Amino acid sequence: MTTSQRQASAVQAAAARLSLVAEGDDVMVGNPATATFVAVPAVGGVVLSALAAGRSIPEAAAAAFEHSQVEVDVEDFLATLEETGILVYEQGVALPGEVRWVSGVPSWLARPLFGKVAWSCYALAFVFVVVALAAEPALRPSFEDYLFLPDPILSILCVYAMSVVIVITHESWHWLAGRAIDVPARFRFSYRGAFLVAETDLSLLLTRPRRQRYGPMLAGPAFDTSLLALALGLRWAYFDLGLPLPDVLARLLGVLILMIVGNLVLQCAVFLRTDLYAVLACALRCDNLYRTSWLTMKKRLLPMTAGESAELESAGRRDRSVARWFSVLYLVGMLGVFWFMLTYILPAAAGGFSWMVPNIMSLNTGSLAFWESVAVALLSAASTLAPLPLALRERRLRRLGRLS
Repeated sequence: MTTSQRQASAVQAAAARLSLVAEGDDVMVGNPATATFVAVPAVGGVVLSALAAGRSIPEAAAAAFEHSQVEVDVEDFLATLEETGILVYEQGVALPGEVRWVSGVPSWLARPLFGKVAWSCYALAFVFVVVALAAEPALRPSFEDYLFLPDPILSILCVYAMSVVIVITHESWHWLAGRAIDVPARFRFSYRGAFLVAETDLSLLLTRPRRQRYGPMLAGPAFDTSLLALALGLRWAYFDLGLPLPDVLARLLGVLILMIVGNLVLQCAVFLRTDLYAVLACALRCDNLYRTSWLTMKKRLLPMTAGESAELESAGRRDRSVARWFSVLYLVGMLGVFWFMLTYILPAAAGGFSWMVPNIMSLNTGSLAFWESVAVALLSAASTLAPLPLALRERRLRRLGRLS
């Protein structure tokens, strides 16, 4: 059915459900129900605004001509938006790629966590962390802190459990920050290079002006920094003020400090799509920098399919401009990840494998080493193998246009 054959009210209602955000000379048009977005010229925003205001297609075309002094084929423009999944006429229908967002916590309850007072506290926590680590060498993390229990394997398993709790809380802070500005979000598992990660999908931030996106993007690191400040404060009081803490708790704080510092350092690896990558892309006014950089790098080094070439050509000018240097950073960073795996991950895995196999093969179920070996083997297999199916799934969804 063509646009002209639809009832005017259906077209107007579909346009009214779209979000329009000015992005320089363009307008970001999004459908919050399906979490799909596309940048269109400013005159396209004029057309959609006119339709959303209840004006007819001829009237929208007249408004577009008045804005740009150029004739606009409104029906063809709307048909293109319909093909890309932006313009949807049916309501309440489960469409391919539809995202079922979870509302959860009301915005009024989450808002105090991300107001001016809260962000001032996060900033003070950051300053305290820098001062504490610079002033007190005993507080600086060491890899030896991982072994905080007499049993090293039990230490590793406890560290893994702690990391899960920290990751969940970190992502929850992103989610709460989205709720604070009425932007729903969802959790999903993904990968960064060869590493399994959890992330909060905040795609609907694109329905908000850029200045409102930074809070949800920085919420996770803000939580990490606050938790790190608390751990450093308690450990400092333990060392210098004689705070009566059990020794095992003091050593546990050392593990916590090491883990969070590592997480914050990893955030600086923007080539791995970290939170700071999202901040950088937003500040550089890019819409899909990561994908554009990947295509730019592939164009330089490998053959491209016709579809990939067309996708790169259709990318925004700003994305393609920034991707010229970001793709180099991406390549160098991924080579660094590969080196890190060869130098540290694989030797550690080989050592762990040589320890686990004899314990498991012994089938001595009455031995603690047997069950520790089984637990470590399962965790290692999950974290090592999971990125592959996730990468294949994301590649399939990206081809279907259901993932940016």
